[in-house]
Amino acid sequence: YSLSRLPASAYRPRRADDRIGYFVTVSKDYTRTGDQDRFARLINRWHLTPQHPSQALSRPTEPIVFWLENTIPHAYRDTIREGILEWNKVFERIGFQDAIEVRQQPEDATWQPGDVRYNTFRWITSGIGVAAGPSRVNPITGQILDADITFDADFLQLWKRRYETFSRETIARLTGGPLDLEAYRRQQSKRSHQGRAGQHAGCDFAHGFAHQFALSATVMACRRYTADALHKLTHQALKKVALHEVGHTLGLRHNFKGSTLYTMAEIQQLSLLGGDVALSASVMDYLPANLAALDQPQGCYYSSSLGPYDYWAIEYGYRPLPEGLPEREEQRWLDQIAAASGAPGHAYATDEETRGVDADPQSGRFDYGRDILEFAETQANLVAQSWPDLVDRVTRAGAGYEQVRQALGVLMITHGRAMFAVARHVGGIYISRSHRGDSGAPAPQEVVCAAEQRRALDLLSRHLFSDQSFSFAADFYGQLGVSRWNHWGSEMPARADFPVHEAILLWQDRILEKLLSPLTLARLYDSERQIPAEQDAFTVAELLQRLTASMFADLPSPSAERRAYTNRQPALSSHRRSLQSVYLDYLLQMASGLPQAPSDCQALALLELTRLQRRIEKLLQSDFQLDRYTLAHLTAVTHRIRAAHAGLHAAGHR
Repeated sequence: YSLSRLPASAYRPRRADDRIGYFVTVSKDYTRTGDQDRFARLINRWHLTPQHPSQALSRPTEPIVFWLENTIPHAYRDTIREGILEWNKVFERIGFQDAIEVRQQPEDATWQPGDVRYNTFRWITSGIGVAAGPSRVNPITGQILDADITFDADFLQLWKRRYETFSRETIARLTGGPLDLEAYRRQQSKRSHQGRAGQHAGCDFAHGFAHQFALSATVMACRRYTADALHKLTHQALKKVALHEVGHTLGLRHNFKGSTLYTMAEIQQLSLLGGDVALSASVMDYLPANLAALDQPQGCYYSSSLGPYDYWAIEYGYRPLPEGLPEREEQRWLDQIAAASGAPGHAYATDEETRGVDADPQSGRFDYGRDILEFAETQANLVAQSWPDLVDRVTRAGAGYEQVRQALGVLMITHGRAMFAVARHVGGIYISRSHRGDSGAPAPQEVVCAAEQRRALDLLSRHLFSDQSFSFAADFYGQLGVSRWNHWGSEMPARADFPVHEAILLWQDRILEKLLSPLTLARLYDSERQIPAEQDAFTVAELLQRLTASMFADLPSPSAERRAYTNRQPALSSHRRSLQSVYLDYLLQMASGLPQAPSDCQALALLELTRLQRRIEKLLQSDFQLDRYTLAHLTAVTHRIRAAHAGLHAAGHR
């Protein structure tokens, strides 16, 4: 433990503004009157003052010094140094020269990285693949006193044993947790007050980044990229992580809207420029790897410089203000800076707006582009291009087959996350933090237009609910080996064989859960009231109608041309039967009166079930010859619908 006395300082606290993402030090001031509440919120920042305030560019009186721990591999030291020093560009914009310095810890240093007198960049091998940029602050003023960036080298390798198996819990964690308010409240009630507060300060970037690195390595293997390309990828990834974590040590929170500044075409053009380039409005977003489509040239893999949001946020926190200003006048200066929230690249949304229960589809992790649906489709196409030659490309003679299964897991997570980002558009609401009067600012809330919601459902029908999305060759499954090591630090899946139906259905179920959660249905229902009747709106009725049509699109018609169906070549594939059964579960739950869902949903679900029952019964009563699997499945569907009707009828009489 290190104990230190709070230093005497001329530091002047700076009030927080909810349009700009800083960590805050909060207290209650019972002398305040006339405000919305009595909380005094101060941003966390370093005490940075110019030596020569009258000069346009001045060195700071006391720079922020980071020491590179001597455990950092020599091959990576220059890259990490570049990532840290990149922040000097933004400080130069507001009058500081060399605000940040980087020094190397000597091999014979007599101090340890935990010493509070030193800000360090530490390289560890804890086996959990994390990167973190915590800091200690004065609990009264918010002044940052000390910061250390801890980087676990295992993020480059962790994916190899992390993505072999799936469960409902792991997929839920990958997609924001609970999807309805009741489940979210239950989750929160299990956490202590300190735990709930602490989650907003957490950074899970390295875990997700490990998956992005794995995706890049898999795609590069499938395209037979050179060792030089992998070297370039590794160093760009390291610099990006350094940029992100240094941002935290400067006081900045995540900004998950940073990635929405440019179109996908603009990102591709920028990536080809060479040198340091910003592909996003902020390095504080969780940015995915920028992987070019198969027919396009590959530019840089990661954003390597700061975006307009980073410049704006640092200006608010660190711009020197004229000396001797009274507090009210100082706040006027800061309000003028914050009032630029409507400028391009200044949109801000953070952790508590990117949960499973949140409404804004543009506040997401590991997405790119102004049009998230376009990005998701490029991800789906990227995955589809990588399936066919996976075995030949990721294994070599003499190597185990576990790499194939690991690579498949990486691709399935990529595909699933992209489809979940699509699903967030249904019932979605764009949220803005701008204040009234901010120039160019959007409204606080705007319902995602009906055309975009329909486009999202069409995309899900093509890339998730269709059999064609997972059309693996039959012999592929036999080559999905697992690691056979069983000792500390190793993980073996419960099933050595690959649970193909379960792995696919888990993602389909998760996204159906999102589309049909009581919260999504309630938002859709409310949005109908918010849009004038003469204007187009996407409704709950249309959602259920479209989903039923998509789920049962391949249901044979009695009037269709006859063909010989067999148990080996059924009318409905095993994946379609499983998906239809899960969808039926959701309709039956809704028909029984889903808690927290609008009351009309029960009647609409009953209507869908009744029409579906008639359609299936008409097929079963015809002379259409079905295979045994399809016949059993459809018979079970009609029995379940009848039982539901009977139960509701009995409940009504009681």
